[in-house]
Amino acid sequence: MRWGWIFVALMVLVGLIPILSLSALTAVSTLAGCRSALGYNDPCHWAGLDWSGLLHGLDIAGRFFFLTAPIALAGFVLGIALALVLLVRRARD
Repeated sequence: MRWGWIFVALMVLVGLIPILSLSALTAVSTLAGCRSALGYNDPCHWAGLDWSGLLHGLDIAGRFFFLTAPIALAGFVLGIALALVLLVRRARD
């Protein structure tokens, strides 16, 4: 059962990586006072560095949520199924 929970956790984590990417994009762009838009790089200078390339990459990585959302959903469903199996086994004992 331990491997099942590890597999569920990995599925959910892989499915939510684009959301973490968009969260990082929002945090960095808010701190730097920049705006991000898909398709072009606005210059974004903060702490002596140009963050525009990183922000653009994080924005594009966030668009992959439409591809990874089914993986996260399957992980949640599998986690619920594993929890129900464990409850039934404990009820029998």
